[in-house]
Amino acid sequence: MISALIHNENNTLLLELPTEFVSFQMKLLSIGIRQRPQDIRITDNDDDAVRVKLFSESDIGNHLTQVFSESDTLTC
Repeated sequence: MISALIHNENNTLLLELPTEFVSFQMKLLSIGIRQRPQDIRITDNDDDAVRVKLFSESDIGNHLTQVFSESDTLTC
């Protein structure tokens, strides 16, 4: 399982992926993100309004997170 740590200003969401799309959007709304998941890039740069960091507690999951780049989105 891969997890996403999503920051929006002072709000943070920890989300396990994959997740059901409507639930995903509702959780994003709960921390003030009004963008669609397909518009949110997987990037953890301090300059970004929305920051996303992928991680896993397993070795295989951590290797899988390296497949994603900053050009990918939360829905790839």
